[in-house]
Amino acid sequence: MKVCRRRAPRAGLRLNRVGLKERGQGLVARHENALGSVRDKMGAPMPVMISYSHEDWPAVEPVVELLKVNGIDVWIDRERIKPDMVWRLELLKAPQTTDGLICFMSQNYIASDMCRMELLLARNFDKPVYPVMLVEFWQDLEKTEETRHLSMILASRLGALRVVGLDCERDEVLKRLVRAVKRQFLTETPDIQPNVYISYPDGTAEFATGMYSALNTAPIHPWIATMNCEVGEDWRKSQTQAMSKVKVNVIVLSEGFVLDDYRSEVLRTETLMAEAFELPTLCVLSPSLDADRKLRNQVFTKLASQQAFRRLTERQWFSSTQIDAELKAEIIRRVT
Repeated sequence: MKVCRRRAPRAGLRLNRVGLKERGQGLVARHENALGSVRDKMGAPMPVMISYSHEDWPAVEPVVELLKVNGIDVWIDRERIKPDMVWRLELLKAPQTTDGLICFMSQNYIASDMCRMELLLARNFDKPVYPVMLVEFWQDLEKTEETRHLSMILASRLGALRVVGLDCERDEVLKRLVRAVKRQFLTETPDIQPNVYISYPDGTAEFATGMYSALNTAPIHPWIATMNCEVGEDWRKSQTQAMSKVKVNVIVLSEGFVLDDYRSEVLRTETLMAEAFELPTLCVLSPSLDADRKLRNQVFTKLASQQAFRRLTERQWFSSTQIDAELKAEIIRRVT
């Protein structure tokens, strides 16, 4: 996976731009080989509806063409509604009769009663919904009943070019959208179940993903949101399901615990779940905490002041330079 705006390499991780790119491409290639085109897998399934505001068509059109090139049959009003049809009726029928809905979110979309109704119908008929955020406007989603639930669904963030805090290029964001849409037509379950759950604060997604790569060799099978959450999934449900399967929780400690209250809330949930599932927790210092003792003391003081995080300060932590050796050995001891 190609990652934008990389900082200098961090000690302890044998990770570089080529490694990220090859890992991302390899992951996508494996999924694409397994999935094939939707038509090849299922014969002639119903198409996936494209829900969008006409004002956003210049941004929507290239994504629609990419979906088609990748073997995904789409239902879009410009092609499916003929001159003799009642267009409003056809738009209201489509969410009920298609195999899912890809909604291109923007202020224009939220302002459209018809767009919001398409989204509501898809949800009420239990159709998969794949949000594509053309712009970042998460707070506005809470303003309407039809869009409020989208904050719990992992979106394809074309505006921000990010995946759960990890900076990505546009091609990678779109590949993940294609992969997610195709996944719904598969009935196979993965042979390998995760046994390590990696938690991380905001600002450490790249480091945590590099750690995932360094640890991802048998018998260690890590799970991390940047690599394992799919567009359209309820990310909290995915989080809970993954946590319930693993044997170890590895958590990255960084200044994000002090600076980012929202991400701290997500980490609090993960930490409490790990405690509820009686999972051993292994703490890894981010490179910034490794390098700055004063900052490290500030973070540990903040953690000790909160009940949910206090137990993290009572454990011996691993340095960011110990991932390939000491941390890996400790995880293997616990999962085998």
